[in-house]
Amino acid sequence: MSKLIQVKDNFRTNPDSLLPGGCVVETISSEGIRLVYDKIKNPSSYIKKIIEREEKIVQILVDGQVFWQKP
Repeated sequence: MSKLIQVKDNFRTNPDSLLPGGCVVETISSEGIRLVYDKIKNPSSYIKKIIEREEKIVQILVDGQVFWQKP
């Protein structure tokens, strides 16, 4: 069973993520936790950091399309 969490603005660290526009990035962990981040202006850079820092992430979607999947 998965748990969906829409990440609120007060948990965001990049000021650009508070501005309208950009992409929706969703991460899915091996534990079934789905975190949804909206207003991502540079998804490639954002995803690169997620992959480097979060070992439990198994899949990342951008605007609903699979962008990266753990081999």
